Amino acid sequence: MSLTWHQLRDLVRGMFSQDYGGIQGEVAGFYGSDNVCIFKFLVTKSDPQYAFSLSILVLNFLCFGVITCCYIILNLYVRKIGANVKSATQKRTDKTVQNKVTVIIITDFLCWIPFIIVCTLHFF
Repeated sequence: MSLTWHQLRDLVRGMFSQDYGGIQGEVAGFYGSDNVCIFKFLVTKSDPQYAFSLSILVLNFLCFGVITCCYIILNLYVRKIGANVKSATQKRTDKTVQNKVTVIIITDFLCWIPFIIVCTLHFF
């Protein structure tokens, strides 16, 4: 059995809202109505994508938390090891690693937390 694009669109039409910021179900670009290859995060409670969007948002937050905890543990481990090192070169290398890990944590925070907060506020 082969499906045409029109048949496939009719099958999945009920899964998604038809309000795309003023574009009513019209294809606006390669990725569909949103011109972006991701699903909508900013949905209302009546939107069929609500549960899926909320679960992806929670999963993103949990992944962010795990990654942050791992980087903090790595940073503490390098700091602990660095306290026992007597070589100036090794101390400088350890400090460089600590600085890089700190920058990674801060940039992850600055990228994900505002997005998570905005999406969460929009949900409720």
